[in-house]
Amino acid sequence: MAGRLSVLTPREVAAEFHVSEAVILAELESGRLKGFQLGGGWRTTEDAALELIATLMEEQSDDSPAGVYRPNSINSLVSDEEEAELGEALNLQAPRRRGRPSKASLAGFVKPTIGAVAALPPAVPLPTLEELRELEWEPAQPFLHQWPNAKEKELQDTAFSQIIEIDGKHISLAIGFATRDTASMAARRHATVFWGDIGRTLYPLVQFAGANNFEETGLLASIIRDGSRKTVPADAALPCGYEEMPVGIYNDLISGPYARKSRCVIAHKDDFAVMAKHALLRSQQKGRI
Repeated sequence: MAGRLSVLTPREVAAEFHVSEAVILAELESGRLKGFQLGGGWRTTEDAALELIATLMEEQSDDSPAGVYRPNSINSLVSDEEEAELGEALNLQAPRRRGRPSKASLAGFVKPTIGAVAALPPAVPLPTLEELRELEWEPAQPFLHQWPNAKEKELQDTAFSQIIEIDGKHISLAIGFATRDTASMAARRHATVFWGDIGRTLYPLVQFAGANNFEETGLLASIIRDGSRKTVPADAALPCGYEEMPVGIYNDLISGPYARKSRCVIAHKDDFAVMAKHALLRSQQKGRI
């Protein structure tokens, strides 16, 4: 065998990263830190740990503020603009919901496209918004999600799931709604779109945060990023795929110390199609599709 084995336990990686072992376990379970299970426990390698460092540095290289510890809330390395955006406490006993919005209008918030759409169309076509709105999202049981650097798991108190076929492959998506204190508002509702099946490993794709007037409008906003994972300025062209999406300017809906004047997707709390399309576009940017 050429070279030396560099297998590490979660505890050894945690010591190198100066975090708790639970944080490393969460990274392993999410798949962001590559590893394998042997003898009833997780193992990873030095190369995988270095790859995780590179991923984290890339994700945080857009000059966005570092995650802030928020007393009485989740201690997650995500700023307001990257946190899940809202969701209202939806009734799990209600009949299945389709993806189309029910009440609040997006009029006044949807901005016209500024400039040309950036980049060429992706090789694998994604479902259109109309196609996604024909899908029926199944209510699912609430679940707990462990965010990196969080002291406790966060309850996704309302959840929905759907399987979407793309290019002959079936992709499982889940949407979880939670309430979280943020730097700009206490008890702000959030929604996260996850890749995977509830009860198994879930990988967060995009997060929506409730607008400041969410109780009246039911609107959420999620930052748009380009292919290099940079936030898209208010006067920049939209990345390919966002032409049909309801978009606006983030700090028009969400005010706070970290709210940027950048382009965002706007979704009504019942419009799972918009949330899912945004997540699929982000997945395509990251090479998962």
